[in-house]
Amino acid sequence: MRKLKLITALVFCVTAAAAAALAEEKKEGKSLKVVLDELLPGMGAEQGYEGPQQQWQEICFQAGAPGNEARRAEAGRLMAEKLGPQTPVRARIWLLTQLERIGREECVGAVAAALDDKDPLVRDAACRALANNPAPDAGAKLRAKLAATADNKLKIALANALGFRAEPASASVLGKELQDPDTAVAAAAASALGKIATSEAAAELRRAPVNIEGEFRLRFLDACLRCADRLLREGSAAEAGKIYAGIARHAPPNEPIRLAIMQGRLNAASDQAPAIILEVLAGSDAGTAEVALGHLAKLKGEAIRSLAEGLPKLSPIAQVALLNALGWRRDAAALPGVRVVLLKSPDEKVEIAALRALGGVGDASVVPLLVELMFAGGRTGGAARESLDRLFAQGADEKLAAMMKAAKDPGQRGQLIEVLDRRRAEVAVPALLEEALGPDEGIRRRAMAALGRLAAARDVAGMLKAMAKTQDAGEREEIERAVLAVASRVPDEAKQAEPVLAVYRAASEAEKNALLPLLGRIGGADALDLARAALASADPARCEAGVRALCNWPDADAAADLLKLAESAKDQSQRVRALRAFVRVGSLRDDRPNEERLGLLKRAMPLAGRNEDRAWILERAAAIRSVDTLRFVVGYLDNPELAQQACRTIVELAHHRDLREPNKAEFTKALDRVIQVAKDNGLVQRAKNYRAGR
Repeated sequence: MRKLKLITALVFCVTAAAAAALAEEKKEGKSLKVVLDELLPGMGAEQGYEGPQQQWQEICFQAGAPGNEARRAEAGRLMAEKLGPQTPVRARIWLLTQLERIGREECVGAVAAALDDKDPLVRDAACRALANNPAPDAGAKLRAKLAATADNKLKIALANALGFRAEPASASVLGKELQDPDTAVAAAAASALGKIATSEAAAELRRAPVNIEGEFRLRFLDACLRCADRLLREGSAAEAGKIYAGIARHAPPNEPIRLAIMQGRLNAASDQAPAIILEVLAGSDAGTAEVALGHLAKLKGEAIRSLAEGLPKLSPIAQVALLNALGWRRDAAALPGVRVVLLKSPDEKVEIAALRALGGVGDASVVPLLVELMFAGGRTGGAARESLDRLFAQGADEKLAAMMKAAKDPGQRGQLIEVLDRRRAEVAVPALLEEALGPDEGIRRRAMAALGRLAAARDVAGMLKAMAKTQDAGEREEIERAVLAVASRVPDEAKQAEPVLAVYRAASEAEKNALLPLLGRIGGADALDLARAALASADPARCEAGVRALCNWPDADAAADLLKLAESAKDQSQRVRALRAFVRVGSLRDDRPNEERLGLLKRAMPLAGRNEDRAWILERAAAIRSVDTLRFVVGYLDNPELAQQACRTIVELAHHRDLREPNKAEFTKALDRVIQVAKDNGLVQRAKNYRAGR
């Protein structure tokens, strides 16, 4: 923005100066010719030439503005008349500089004549003026001069000017300069032809000498590349392909231009791209091989099939590279060729690459082969397992589920369950439900873990059948966690317990007692009512189920019930469990204010009969980020049994800068105490860092 303002100001100043000069001219009644005659001597003077030059430039600037065509043409004619040797060199150069900006057909002849000026600076200025002159005759004059001159420096300037104009008519005259023994001239001509970039320019480049070396070679290749790229964009792929192929053999290895030629050659190749890629991969140029492999993203169908069928002709290293690229391309057309290499190659690296490629190009038919190799183990087994995880072919999940059901060996069945789990194969849920009811404990647990990630609410009843059959507390815990994971995926939180409640309502009393703790994990108003009713039951088993449900509760909705249980339960174990659950839910971070959450912990402390429970309260206090929590915890630094936990909680609170900084004085005092009391060196160092403001 600052640069734009500066440019705007500069344009305004120049425009204003030009307007002032024009006004002065009109005021004195002078013609443009008179003004130029008066200023011209000063423009060529040895000293003080800046003023006259600037005044004339301002007049030319105004004349070149839109709507001033007649005045522009008059200024152009007047300057053209002054380009002869009668005008000082400095002035001639300045006039040519103005003609470079505003000159048109009225000055072409005079400027072209200046190409023969004795002074090289004048010749150079004339060349630039013709390069920027939009009149067609300006290009013709440049071409004529290029054909006639023997001055190599001027030839280079003329070639550059013709390249800047990029007129198709210049191709033939520039083509002749490609034969010039001076490689600088030939290079300039080649660059100019590259800027013209037409079929005619390409034809001239193709007639260039084959023995191209040094700077000329690079300029020549760049020009050919430009021509081919333009032809390709315009739809002439066949002609572009001939250019790419013709210059490919001249390109230096591992140079950017060689890679660009290869990319262009492939883009133009169409049906021949697979053959080119295979040819490149059979060579030793790593750079072009990488470009060739990257081109696979643009190929499909028959082209991919041709590439895969060419795999056996390549070296093992090239086979691995192509197999990796085919795998990521994920086009099933490559499957036959990849399968052939997998079955016939004796090279383990090639075999592993082919196995991994099957994960991208395979269909359901490769599942049995991959499963067999996975069971075999080793490096190939690992690659087969990776492919099974990546194989997204239709019907693959169904085939894996069927193989899992049919597997006799528990270890193999377990491996297939894990594959189905990683694939998130929901189609396998019915088979997994059967496995969850089977006789093998290890398989049951693997199946249930997978169901926790794959099953839906409709499958909960089947999962609960497995829970009803087991007597193992650890397995029951795993089933509850799996069901909880399924329930948590129900979008409406109020309905997350409904799949379990549906089973609960139809269950026997003993089954209800088993299901109630699970309902406690899920939570919800209906489940809370059932837990409260169970607590009031005279049946000890029923009451214990209610206690377990409340102690499993996921949120603070059961806080009041847990506090009451911690205060009044006749069983010591129930009181302890209720207290710890009360502390857990009471300190949970939710929308309750910190004061309310801290108040619950303060109410819990007098109920804690054991130091481990008091320490639990202090540990959970770290979740309540307030200065009142700090004050509460600091009071326990003098208790030898609880001081270390108090130190840990204070440091955790101090970790939060947004809490520590506004209450710096209190935290500094508390951290000083921690540094004195704490026995953990790491904790002491953290306290020192926070005290120092770090």
